[in-house]
Amino acid sequence: MIETVKQLLNAVGRFAVVASADEWGLVHLSHVTIVDVAGTTIYFTDSGDSELAKNISFNPKVSFSIVDIKTFSGVQVKGAVREVTDVKVLTDVGKTLYYESVKNNNQPLFRLDIAEIYDVLQKNPEQSLRTPQWTNPANTGYQGVRVSYKPFSAPKPQAMPSLLKSSLETFASAMLEKLYPSFVGTAETGGTPNISPRFLLQVQNEFLLWGDKFKNKTFLNFSRPSPISSLMMNWETLTGYELKGWAQFHFFGKTIQTVHEYWSKLGFSDPLQAVHFYPEEVYRIENGKRTRVWTSHERTEWLTKSTLLPVVLPPVEESGATVGNSAGSNGSTIAGNSGNSANLSGTSRSTASTQPLQPAAPVSDTPNLLEMGKPVLAVLGDNPFLDWATETIGETASVISLTKERESQPQKLESIKNHLRLQPTLPVTVISMMTGDSIERDFRSLSTLFNFIGLFLRGRTGETKLKIILPSLKSAAHAALHFSMMNAVESFVKTYNQMTSADIEIAHLPLPMEQAGQTGELPAAIQDKLREKLLSLVAVAEYA
Repeated sequence: MIETVKQLLNAVGRFAVVASADEWGLVHLSHVTIVDVAGTTIYFTDSGDSELAKNISFNPKVSFSIVDIKTFSGVQVKGAVREVTDVKVLTDVGKTLYYESVKNNNQPLFRLDIAEIYDVLQKNPEQSLRTPQWTNPANTGYQGVRVSYKPFSAPKPQAMPSLLKSSLETFASAMLEKLYPSFVGTAETGGTPNISPRFLLQVQNEFLLWGDKFKNKTFLNFSRPSPISSLMMNWETLTGYELKGWAQFHFFGKTIQTVHEYWSKLGFSDPLQAVHFYPEEVYRIENGKRTRVWTSHERTEWLTKSTLLPVVLPPVEESGATVGNSAGSNGSTIAGNSGNSANLSGTSRSTASTQPLQPAAPVSDTPNLLEMGKPVLAVLGDNPFLDWATETIGETASVISLTKERESQPQKLESIKNHLRLQPTLPVTVISMMTGDSIERDFRSLSTLFNFIGLFLRGRTGETKLKIILPSLKSAAHAALHFSMMNAVESFVKTYNQMTSADIEIAHLPLPMEQAGQTGELPAAIQDKLREKLLSLVAVAEYA
């Protein structure tokens, strides 16, 4: 794999994009020049981007993306970076490339100790991009800055200024014509930024559009969720834009059709989803400098992170360390070992911060329990019929029970909020059953249902539809109370729909038995009809 990296670098003119993470955990994307590959170490210079040096002093974990779109090949290289102050570590070829690429003698030189190498362009559905193709057995195992985020409570997206939108449209169109990919950076919980190429297809007033095909690392980070950075770069002029913001998924509708049309022209198969990327910050890149040209909202308004832990680094054995002979270094020393060493930056930057950042709002670092791309069925209650319904719907919808395993309920509620934020066009269905055999239990079911409706109304973005399924038995001991509770739900929903733009639907589901415990005793033909009716109510046929 190291040879593959070298071949790719030669093919793309030794340019690469590196993803580092700032003190927010937000990924920062920089274009760099790789001047040398020595064994499992990569040496590179930045473009005069001071943010990169600042970020690695806080979190040394980075990811590189090296892509040759002409041959549809590329790699992602992950590892830890430190600054080097002795040019003697480079081979003769590396020294020549370094002095050709730097603009001044104070421009720093960095070394990346490779930990893992991944493919980034999936050739077939069976290939997993989550598994490294190569792992360094001598990996020192840097512990990065562990970070997670709440589902973004961003204010309503603002339209970009017309002049900026026009500039981005022109730039993106030229990139697509030349088949230059953009690069998308996301945050992993373990502290390592992730970077992946994407073709940017369209620039709208409020968002940028691209498509995804597979559920790989970037997709998983999106759904955790993660803030997003995107870099558009013209490699001929070394000009471009970096945008930071958040995204929503669209599995159906107009924009997924737009992605399909673009992809057909590019020779790609059908996309899994369309991604709406809403920029909150836009930076112009020119002559190695980044200039902020637009801000939609301050980060404290749209980005809420959890506690950031301090970096813990293993000892750095600079004294006496050498680069392998295979690199042609002949034992040249690394930074600070020689009194006659050529100091590239004048001073040595600190390799790590020992002070943790103060959190904006702590959240538990837990995975999303709902599968992306499927409609949600929330089950409120615990009885044999609801257990049967959960098993029936399980493979075609993302089912979550809010009354079982109550200790994990906060995580379940966060997952639902995340779904509402990231997938606004997918429906949510809730099934709640009042059996009539216990007044206390039925009141509890009613209260839980109203609480869920409140959660939905607070978390929806204005597009998500809610359907409430109310199964009813053929008879009930407390029939009058049972139907009055049903009427309470119907009355609330009707009034709320009239007063607001909410789209809440109630669907009654008459059951062909007198007790929930009789579900399993129903003839197979009746169970099949009941299953078909339930599937239609959850609307899985429309969204499968």
